[in-house]
Amino acid sequence: MPCSHVIAACFDAHLQYQAYIDDVFKVASVCRVYEHTFEVVQAEMYWPKYEGRKLYPDPSMKRVNKGRPKKSRIRTEMDEFGKKERLCGLCQMPNHNRSNCPNAAGPSS
Repeated sequence: MPCSHVIAACFDAHLQYQAYIDDVFKVASVCRVYEHTFEVVQAEMYWPKYEGRKLYPDPSMKRVNKGRPKKSRIRTEMDEFGKKERLCGLCQMPNHNRSNCPNAAGPSS
C-alpha cells in the first residue's frame, strides 16, 4: 500500500493512485485467500519424527571463559597523554597503594 505521501503526490499530479497499488494489497486478493479451506494441524504427537541434519559445535570456535578477556584495542601515544600517576589512598605517595602503605599504622596490640 503506498504511503500517504505517494497518494498526495498522485493527487497533485492528477494521477490515479490505485494504479500504484499492487494486486496483493487489494481487497479482492485478500478475500481469495479465504476461499479455500485450511487443513487442521494435528497434535504434535502425530507429527513424523524429524530426522534432519544434526549440527555439531566446532571446538575451535569455542570461547575460552577463563580469565579476563584479552583486549584487542591498539594502544597509541594518545593513550599515554594525560595519564596520571596513581597515588596511595592514605598518604598520597606514589608506587604503592592503601593495602601495602608503609606509612599506615600497623595493627594495635
